[in-house]
Amino acid sequence: MRPRLEPEAPALLAVWRLVMVLPDAGGGERIFTKLEGHFRMWRRALKEMARLGHIGLHRYQVYPPKEPDYRKLAAAHKAAAADFKAVRTLLESAPFHGD
Repeated sequence: MRPRLEPEAPALLAVWRLVMVLPDAGGGERIFTKLEGHFRMWRRALKEMARLGHIGLHRYQVYPPKEPDYRKLAAAHKAAAADFKAVRTLLESAPFHGD
């Protein structure tokens, strides 16, 4: 998020002060993640400040720098499918005790 103009509303001003202590990413942006505390408390105020133009709020996805090993993932998927098939076969062979 990029702080622009300090709000005048007291409720927004309290969250503005909390935003200003967030670490700086360079270029004026503040780093804020869901892992940092009290995100639910801040959500409505952040959306309102973004709507009013007090902050610039941009969401982005951070991807891992290394591409996953698709062969390993395919092997894990194949093993999970085999386990599922074994459980399904076991359940279908179990006796029915219904009414």
